[in-house]
Amino acid sequence: MGFEAILAKAPAGTYNAPMDYAEHNEGANGAVLTSEFVPDSLSPVLETERLVLRPWLPSDAQDLYELAKDPEVGPAASWPPHRSVEESARIIEDVLSADGTFAVVLKETGRLIGCAGFNFGDAATMELAEGEGELGYWIGRPFWDCGYATEAARRVVQYGFDDLKLVGIWGGFYMNNYRSANVIRKLGFHDRGIVRGVDVPLLGEKRDECLAYLSA
Repeated sequence: MGFEAILAKAPAGTYNAPMDYAEHNEGANGAVLTSEFVPDSLSPVLETERLVLRPWLPSDAQDLYELAKDPEVGPAASWPPHRSVEESARIIEDVLSADGTFAVVLKETGRLIGCAGFNFGDAATMELAEGEGELGYWIGRPFWDCGYATEAARRVVQYGFDDLKLVGIWGGFYMNNYRSANVIRKLGFHDRGIVRGVDVPLLGEKRDECLAYLSA
């Protein structure tokens, strides 16, 4: 089953809508997003027309929790809803601080809306060849149907090929995750089949995962 077949089963209305960041820009929690305020990280700051993709900050914990506690967000991407601000803070420190992982914020307001980036090595959910990365992304529900996931993921893919010199990028999404399927299709990824019964350890279940690949 390819992207078009999966998307054909989407409920009506599922899709409604369409390197330096040194200027001061106040975030939703009052944090000033400047090059000096970015924590120690090898990740750059990326921009699109409407978004800034920057390294995660400890001060993002409250805003992350407000998005990630939603049961419609995390489980679709293989992780359970966050249970507290403290848990969100630990996840920023232990997981999201990895190089190549970006907080996605609105350029106009600095408000956190989601996450995008790459998994490499042991952090990837699939076996990667040398020079490959695994694309990941999610957007909080208040910001769905605005094209933000596609816009952020497209910039991450560009960064992967142009700056990291990746030879290929994998993307995966679970069956019936129509939103993610739509993003992958728009980015030009090619079907690589379905893997049945993939372990989802953080949720204690198995799912069927659709795989896709994009070459440099």
